[in-house]
Amino acid sequence: MKIILISFFMIMLVPVRIFATEEADPLSVYDFSDINSVLKDDNAFNFEDCVREIIKGDFDTGFSGLFDMFLSAIFSELANEKAIIIKLIVVGLTAALFSNIAFTVLSGKISETGFYITYLALIVCMLSGYTIVAEIVKNTMDRLSSFMEAVTPVYILSIGFSTGESTATAFYQVVIMVITLIEKVLINFIIPMIYTYMITGLINNMANGTLFTKAGELIKTIIEWTLKSLMTFVIGINVIRSLISPIVDSMKVGTMWKVMQSIPGIGNTLNSVSSVVFASGTLIKNGIGISAMIAILVICFIPVVKTSVIAISYKGVSAILEPVSDKRIVNSINTIHISFCLMLKTLLYATVFFILTIAIICASTNLNVG
Repeated sequence: MKIILISFFMIMLVPVRIFATEEADPLSVYDFSDINSVLKDDNAFNFEDCVREIIKGDFDTGFSGLFDMFLSAIFSELANEKAIIIKLIVVGLTAALFSNIAFTVLSGKISETGFYITYLALIVCMLSGYTIVAEIVKNTMDRLSSFMEAVTPVYILSIGFSTGESTATAFYQVVIMVITLIEKVLINFIIPMIYTYMITGLINNMANGTLFTKAGELIKTIIEWTLKSLMTFVIGINVIRSLISPIVDSMKVGTMWKVMQSIPGIGNTLNSVSSVVFASGTLIKNGIGISAMIAILVICFIPVVKTSVIAISYKGVSAILEPVSDKRIVNSINTIHISFCLMLKTLLYATVFFILTIAIICASTNLNVG
């Protein structure tokens, strides 16, 4: 026995070299490369840096650059729309010339023919504006879908670490369902329906509003009801999932706490360490979720500003031309304005779908540990 004690004492006296290790990066297990590739056009925003700042509590760091970018986008779009506004006003005044002054000098048929030629020129000008807006909205929703496809694996992985596999699997299905709704319903159905509404309105105005008034109202009603129904569906499916799946994982985690606490001697220590690990996972999960919502706003803000500026410009032109131009011209420009508003509403609905989904997931997967 003495020999054993002496040997143990001699071993304790032997110097041991200790090496310092670098602090482990909690985000090293997450791959942000696909997310950064989607956000490469937004140089003022870096997703991984945003997650790190939120985790550290520096939420407001670095957002002044984004604000400056947004302001420059507003003023640049106003400058770009100046040429279109001038063209619309000139064409509208020319149409007023044919419909009012020329009617007293020339014969009615010549005046009406000149008006229709001017009206067709106006349609060409307005269709070019519609093409720009439709391209902006469609590209933005495609980019939103691509971003969600890139961020979903990272976000679901963080949910699996902090909450459990049942919740991660359930909400993965929800996110994929919302992405499918954006691609199949909004892009492939709503946007073509808005185009149909616009063409119907232009033809109806050419015929003095006697052909397709009710058809246009029906198309607009279908568009608005579809958007509202989709909003109800997205909220409902998220709420239902949030009421079931997290509870299942919470029961599993609660059982695990009880088992660890029952271990003699080290139960409380294991429980404390596990609580810290789960709390850290929840912090990372919420950091990724909040960063995803900010990224969605960054992606959509400039397109929303552009679409809003164009829509307001067309509304302003119709207000300017109303006292002097033919009512068919004014109604046609107003029809384009309504089409732009429907486009803007569709884009905003797509944005809200994703933000609501992420917000509900963040709120419902915060388990109480310990």
